[in-house]
Amino acid sequence: MFFSKKDPSKEHWQLALVLRDPYRPDYNLQESINQFKMAITKDPNNYRYHFDLGRTYLDTPNLALTRGAQVSFRMDEAANLAIAEFKDAIRLDPKFNASYLNLAHCHILVGNKTEALNAYLEYLKVTKQKPDKAEDRLQNMEYALMKRRIKEAKPAEAEEHLQKAVLYRMDGKYKQAAKELAIAYSLAENVPWVYKRLYKLGR
Repeated sequence: MFFSKKDPSKEHWQLALVLRDPYRPDYNLQESINQFKMAITKDPNNYRYHFDLGRTYLDTPNLALTRGAQVSFRMDEAANLAIAEFKDAIRLDPKFNASYLNLAHCHILVGNKTEALNAYLEYLKVTKQKPDKAEDRLQNMEYALMKRRIKEAKPAEAEEHLQKAVLYRMDGKYKQAAKELAIAYSLAENVPWVYKRLYKLGR
């Protein structure tokens, strides 16, 4: 059972979900993370709390660029913090397949292709899919993260859209900033290139 009606951790978890929404006026990413941690402290065996904290860590560099994020860790630590949470989620519920996909996503972002493939193979195993052409399917997942399968990378144009995203964020135009980030991903040579640029641009 995910949680009972009397579970005191639920209130922290629900508040955390609200605070990480970049389009709400009460958006506060660090406080969202704090609330997820409090939920985990009260119920450390709830896989979903670890999964959602992992998703929040994973998205921190993106949010820092498009919405702003004052957090207690460096941007280049975000993916590894997420990896630890997804591993905890898998340990607590090995059948929740989204944890494996997000773990693979993290490893793609930090350039760990072997680990990404291993996580993806576990995903296929849990979902009872054949591992045929797993490497090709993993590459397709990477392209999906870029919103489209690129034919020709245009990193200079990708950089321009990242800079536009920063300007939109500074003007408080957060949805436009998010659109520019999506375009940058689609034009970049690969996902890790964009993610690493966010380490600096999201400050």
